[in-house]
Amino acid sequence: MTKADLIKALAERAGLSRRQAEAFLAAFEDIVKEELAKHGEFRLSGFGRLIARMQKPRKVNLFGSGKVKMTQPKPAVRFKAAKALLEAVAKYFA
Repeated sequence: MTKADLIKALAERAGLSRRQAEAFLAAFEDIVKEELAKHGEFRLSGFGRLIARMQKPRKVNLFGSGKVKMTQPKPAVRFKAAKALLEAVAKYFA
């Protein structure tokens, strides 16, 4: 599902105009970014949580020269699915 598909689905299910759904999604994205920046975690019951963390440095092979280099630590976001979401996805594979 693309962002455009999500906006369309939000508009249909919530009875909103396309512009209202787009504004809602933009506001939601901003809130998630702000919460991750402030508190390092965003939790949505029944869906899951996003956790901001620093990715550890790791070794990478430089194929052209054959050397090994360490990467720099960098910010990353991890998603941990809620039990309800995992159960819903399990039905897809059943």
